[in-house]
Formats: sequence, structure tokens, C-alpha cells
Amino acid sequence: VGRCTPPRSSPVAAPRRAIWLQLVDTAPSDAEVAKEYAFGTRLAFLDRNATEEFGARRLHLETLHVDSRSPDLGSALARACAELAVVGLVGTAGGVLAARVTRQLSNSGWGVPHVAPWLQDTAVGLGDSTIAIFAGRTEQLDHVLKSLSHLGLTDVLAVLGPHTPAVDMLFELARMGRELGLRFRVLKDNQDEQTAARAASLDSQPIILYLGGAPELAHFSERLARQKCRPMLVATADVNVQTLGRLCGRLSHAVIAAQTVPMGEGALPIVRAYRDALVRVSGAIPTAIGLTGYVAGRYALQLSAASVVTSRASLLAAVRRRAAADLGGFRIKFDARGYSSSYVSQTLFTAGESSLDSTITGAA
Repeated sequence: VGRCTPPRSSPVAAPRRAIWLQLVDTAPSDAEVAKEYAFGTRLAFLDRNATEEFGARRLHLETLHVDSRSPDLGSALARACAELAVVGLVGTAGGVLAARVTRQLSNSGWGVPHVAPWLQDTAVGLGDSTIAIFAGRTEQLDHVLKSLSHLGLTDVLAVLGPHTPAVDMLFELARMGRELGLRFRVLKDNQDEQTAARAASLDSQPIILYLGGAPELAHFSERLARQKCRPMLVATADVNVQTLGRLCGRLSHAVIAAQTVPMGEGALPIVRAYRDALVRVSGAIPTAIGLTGYVAGRYALQLSAASVVTSRASLLAAVRRRAAADLGGFRIKFDARGYSSSYVSQTLFTAGESSLDSTITGAA
């Protein structure tokens, strides 16, 4: 994100209309995740506004669709933050956009609260205006590898999906490798037989990390099977688990997919609240990414409810305090860097099955 002119002034008092703004990425690498995450956040606002008032006003959520690849992203963010009615940003989605917005706000000094972005790269400095409440890719992969510790992994082949930004991911993989004591070999998935053949020739380990969407992962699995190569595939939370479940019939490999929220049927109160809200509002199928967005929205609403008047100043003060919270059993507690000590679970898909084989949960 390039430098741009900051907002001319910051609101001293709360505006008459309090707006939380959600930035949603339209770039192909994150469009599926961003759409589902944004729906979950909006569901939280719709659900709470139907039953509660905060102060004397309802809280509003507005959405701004942007392309994280655009050179004009910085200017678009500056214009959005210049709107005095915008009291904060919530649930920025997806991962590339969340990282770039976080860096921009950290360097700007604008004092705009940035709550619960879909921030997968936890090496990004948060500054004092961003609060991150979900596990990043490093924590997700660490959790999965601990469950596979008997394999003694030291080298992992990482395959980047066709829409995954290669430069950003290469830097992140280098950092993850240092933190987890792994050596990553990296291959770009060009969605052809040559990619699968190359993966088969490179793979000497029992797992392959796939960094891309669910449909691309399923297609890769089909092509890899034709090479008579059958390692376990590992996916992070950017893969929509419910989409992957529908595609299980196409999978030729077992897949472990990490998630950053508990989706089990034995549900925490926050999960039951999400499912009940879905029934009331849309009847849509529950998803892990949708639940994550719902939790982000609920957290923003909780920060708002704690203030007599919802303003940038009051919300920024709450963000800077980084107080521990319990959202219906989903516990949030922050480390010294300002990141939450986050929850990770994983779901195992068995090759060729049309439904989830099992779910393994735990804390990162």
C-alpha cells in the first residue's frame, strides 16, 4: 500500500450515525473467503440490531469492496477513514488485504480502530490501532504438525494455489520455516499435469501443504493421484471446509484442514448463536469461515457496548487496552505482540468420502 494523504481531522465527539466499515477483497486469491467472512460479520450486526440498542442509536455496518492488488488501495483507504461517521474498521477480509490495511494504519497515525481482520500472516506489526483475535497460518500449521509429530517432518513441499500471491507467500513461508524448524520447498500450481508431475518428483515426505482454495485443492488432488503419488494434503483456514466437504468425492488423498473457530456440533454458546442467527436471517449452511466473521462482528459489537458513546476515541482506547474477553465460550487473550492466544482445530477428510471423517480440536 502506498503512502497517501491522511484524513484532515479526527472526530472529537461521536457522530450522530455510527458506522463500522468492512473492507472486502475482490481479488481472485481471496474472493471466496472474503465473501463468506463478510457475510458472517453482517449476520452478527443484523442479529444484534434486531434485538438491542447501543446507547441511543443502532450500530450500522457498511461494506466497501476493494481489490488488494490495486495501486489505488491506499487512496481508497484514506477516503474511507476521512468519513467522520466511520468509527472503526471491522473484519477486513481476506488475508492479503488485511495485512496491507494493517500496515497502512500502523504507519499512518490516523487513530482508526481496526478490529478482527482476517490476518493470516502474524508477522505483520499491528501498531496500536489493530486488534487480531484469530490464529494465523503459522499457529495453524504448528497445530497440525504437532498432531503429526510421529512423522518427524523436517522438509515440507508447499504448493501455492493458482491465485495465491507468490511474493507475499514466499516471505511468509521463509518466516514460518524459521519459527517451526522446517525447510519449505515451493511449487506454484499452474493447474496442469506438469505441476502434478513436478510435485510427485519433489515429494519425499508424507504430507504436502496446499495454500489455495478448496476447488483448486480438489483439482490438484485429482491430478496428483494420476501420478500415483498419495501423500496427505494439509490446508489452512483459507480453505472453506464446507466447500471441501462437498468436493470429497473428488479427493484422492486424505486432507487435514485447519480452522480458527470451533465448528463442532457440541457447540459452544457462540456457535449456537451463529447457527440460530442463520436460521432466523437466511437459512444458509453454517461454515467455519462464516462463523469466524460472526465472531469478529460480535467482538466489535462488544467493544461498542462497553462504551457509553460509540466513537473512534472510545473504541481506540478499548483496542489499546487489549482486555481479555469471552464471547460465548470463545476466549480471547492477548500476547505481548497484541495477537490473541488463539484457538485452532482441524478436520480430517478421508479420500473418496462424501462427508467429514472426523474432527480433532485443541488450542494452539
